[in-house]
Amino acid sequence: MNIEKAAKYFDERISKDSNGCWNWRGTKTRLGYGICSIDEIKTTAHRGMYYLLYGNIQCGLEIDHLCKNTLCVNPSHLEAITRLENIRRGSRATQTHCIHGHEFTKNNTYFKKSNGTRVCRACSKLRQKLGRIEKPHIYNR
Repeated sequence: MNIEKAAKYFDERISKDSNGCWNWRGTKTRLGYGICSIDEIKTTAHRGMYYLLYGNIQCGLEIDHLCKNTLCVNPSHLEAITRLENIRRGSRATQTHCIHGHEFTKNNTYFKKSNGTRVCRACSKLRQKLGRIEKPHIYNR
């Protein structure tokens, strides 16, 4: 797709808001991401915009919305980052307490090595304790 055709394609499908976001008005996924077609290949609109302006997205990187608006395709709001960093920046990263009300403090929080998600130590200890009560034969050897 040449740059003029791409510019027209995107221009027809975005609306700019006062926050600087370029909101996708075309087809959307169930998760709220825009869908576009570039050279007959379907992709998300923010990835399509990033690709058109900066080229291939390096293997292992994802495109993050710095504005946290999944419909935004403004190139200045997009950044290529690792999956781990994307998880850390996600909506859960701004939570101050776990779902059971324990505060995420330095002493009460650890990160899973496998995917970088936060885990509440208090909840983890409680799960371990309940597991021993429900399955005593495993721990009494």
